[in-house]
Amino acid sequence: MGISTEQWRGAIGMFIHRGHSANRDPSAYRNSPVSLRLIQQLLMRAGIETNPGPNPLEATDAMHELGHQIVACNKDGELTKQAELMCKLGNEYAELGKETADGWHFNWAAALFNSAKQRIENDQVTNSDSHCNVDYINQQLQQIETDFLKTVCKENTEPTLSCTKKYKEEIEKLREYSNETVNAIHINDMQIDSVTSEMTIENEDKTIAHSKAYYDKLIEFIISLYNTMLGDCISVLAAPKCKYAILGLGSLAQKEATAWSDLESAILYDPGDKTENEIKEIKQEFRTLVHYFHMKIINLGETLINNLDIPVLNDFNDKLPKHLKNNDFYDTITKRGLSFDGTQPKASKTPFGRQSTQNPNKCTGLELIMTVEEMAQCQQEDVSIKEGYHLSDVLLTSTLIKGDLALWEQYNNKVHTILASPSANNPNISIGRGRGLETLTEDLENYIRNPLAPESFSKKIHTKHTIYSAIETFKQEEVRIESLTTKGHEIKLSDVKYNIARVYLSQGEYNIAIKYINESMILLKQLYGDHHNIRLANSLSLISIAYDSKGDYNRSIQNHEESLTMKKLIHGDHPHTDIAASLNNIGSAYQSKGDYNKSIKYHEESLTMRKLIHGDHPHTDIADSLNNIGTAYESKGDYNKSIKYHEESLTMMKLIHGDHPHTDITASLNNIGSAYQSKGDYNKSIKYHEESLTMMKLIHGDHPHTDITASLNNIGIAYQSKGDYNKAIKYHEESLTIRKLIHGDHPHTDIANSLNNIGIAYQSKGDYDKSIKYYEESLTMKKLIHGDHPHTSTANSLANIGFVYYAMGEYKVAMNYYNKSLVIFKQVHSNNDHPDIQNLDHWIRLAEEKRNI
Repeated sequence: MGISTEQWRGAIGMFIHRGHSANRDPSAYRNSPVSLRLIQQLLMRAGIETNPGPNPLEATDAMHELGHQIVACNKDGELTKQAELMCKLGNEYAELGKETADGWHFNWAAALFNSAKQRIENDQVTNSDSHCNVDYINQQLQQIETDFLKTVCKENTEPTLSCTKKYKEEIEKLREYSNETVNAIHINDMQIDSVTSEMTIENEDKTIAHSKAYYDKLIEFIISLYNTMLGDCISVLAAPKCKYAILGLGSLAQKEATAWSDLESAILYDPGDKTENEIKEIKQEFRTLVHYFHMKIINLGETLINNLDIPVLNDFNDKLPKHLKNNDFYDTITKRGLSFDGTQPKASKTPFGRQSTQNPNKCTGLELIMTVEEMAQCQQEDVSIKEGYHLSDVLLTSTLIKGDLALWEQYNNKVHTILASPSANNPNISIGRGRGLETLTEDLENYIRNPLAPESFSKKIHTKHTIYSAIETFKQEEVRIESLTTKGHEIKLSDVKYNIARVYLSQGEYNIAIKYINESMILLKQLYGDHHNIRLANSLSLISIAYDSKGDYNRSIQNHEESLTMKKLIHGDHPHTDIAASLNNIGSAYQSKGDYNKSIKYHEESLTMRKLIHGDHPHTDIADSLNNIGTAYESKGDYNKSIKYHEESLTMMKLIHGDHPHTDITASLNNIGSAYQSKGDYNKSIKYHEESLTMMKLIHGDHPHTDITASLNNIGIAYQSKGDYNKAIKYHEESLTIRKLIHGDHPHTDIANSLNNIGIAYQSKGDYDKSIKYYEESLTMKKLIHGDHPHTSTANSLANIGFVYYAMGEYKVAMNYYNKSLVIFKQVHSNNDHPDIQNLDHWIRLAEEKRNI
């Protein structure tokens, strides 16, 4: 029967259980961590023990309680207290690391101390009695590195703080280059034509070419930094005992990384003629190297601890005992920058790989420390289908960070050979082509399921380089598909034109967007004739958004209504998100047009349908409808109803997102602030707008963002209404400064609006010369943006200049501006009943009367 469990335990002694204790006796742990691991492996290999799963020492009840207190202690003025709790938990994991020799425990400790440092440096209410200060934390980080290296009998003579300072100086140079080059591209290349109000092909080509050169050099800088850090690690640990190649994956390999991107990576090694035991030893040495490299990255202070799977804070990989709940911590203080890819099962593109999965068909873990043959096999159809194409796609493109160039080239050749081989599913095409078609099909289906709104682009496209690269890619695909003649390719050509339109629409190039949408719809009508289909309905919705953005509200409504009719024919009497979206879009178009009763009617129909679809479950679609109704009531002048709907929307957004800062919540806070502003309760308005601004800064950090400028702008408007013109100007100028950083010299409505708002404040203050100066700058920019096309924004600027001249007593000049404004309003609204027209008629009569006195 073999040796019993009791005999094994009697022979080696019982494993010591570590309970929580503030004062630990190191002598209580007689067995070394390495011995404990070897004994455990022997037990498992002999079949005496099974894999124990979650390590209970990583998540004791006391540790979990510390995690709970950290989550609860997340308010202004409590950052030092939260930092102290993080230091306590960090000490727990540092001690555990000494006992287990597990690199994760040391790195969790390092991450907690770095996060504590961020909080101490950010806390405006300092606690002089706290022992948890920056000097103490730096000492602990030094001790963590020292203790980690002791587990492999190594020592680093260069202090931790000195190393970190050296790396940070390189990062600052890298980011300085990034900011200067991007600004230069914005100023020199991203110019719009004064006639068409669009970028010329020449400027587009310059933008793309200079963006490519920028990314090429930036990637060189980033790889050089990682190479230096890895070189420092290897100089301490000793070089691996085999040929190896440390690969950069994802955005680094695709030359799309920024100076703030996380690192996706993997390790190739050449086993040569090594024995099985030697290979195990080599792989363990690579794990140690990666943990050490990770520690150096963590010490840069830009890693969010909620991405590290510290079980008592965020239990991504099911390490908590069953009786403990996930504390679900969200790090709102640490400014995210250079870091490792997260440890979530769907992320984990690091040598550590995926540590768990909810998919029963996958192996529980997948480490990315592999031979050339093993890693190349991830491109085989059976592996890529089982793991999902994302892993195969990530491993398909790589760049060499450090190691053997020939080994990396061998891997690339192997990958290309596999992708060029015939597909088992369809021998007429290659594995690579088959996978590409599968990916394209999935993408197109996603586009169909999720109709576009321009704001969608802010979620995935973060740089203008990416946008113009996307345009270039789509155009190349357009040319390629146009050479084909089958019906299937015509559908794909229509989709490509649709996507080109989406990109141009997101950049405010409305005329080019409309051109491509029309081309897409012509193809669809040729294919389907009078038969209704969702592609055509979505194209009608998209062109409506473009017309709305141009200020052509009647054509926008016409296309939205046609899209709605088609969607109703497709889906019948069943409530459907497509129909609800169209009702919502028509409501928004009527809102823009100024017909608030019709706007409310359509938004309420959309809300009713969304409630039928989602029932009592909180959903962003329902919250959006409540928000839109609130906005319409505000425009109508019914401020109490507006506040009621906006508060309902805010309540639902908080139910959806919990305590995590989110732009949905900031938008609702902002809308309530605007409603109180319209109602005349300026103090409440400022309160809500400042809440929104605070959360925006938590979300976006120091990065310039349009959300932050909008909040600054709204606070400025509230102070303007309150009569505090100096504060109004201060906030509007802050908003203008950031908007210029974002958009550079490229004319943009946000910049024009900021100039206009500063003009309003100076007018109210009685400084008419400065007021006219800002109004005229705003008007000039609006004319560049809208050209000869009539737009309410241009009309409002003309009217504003007229109001200043009226206040100065120059009634003839005022009438001249009023009449120019009136011409545009009549072109836009196509009737004389609109409030804009009636209001201007009133001012023209007043000016005429004053002039005749």
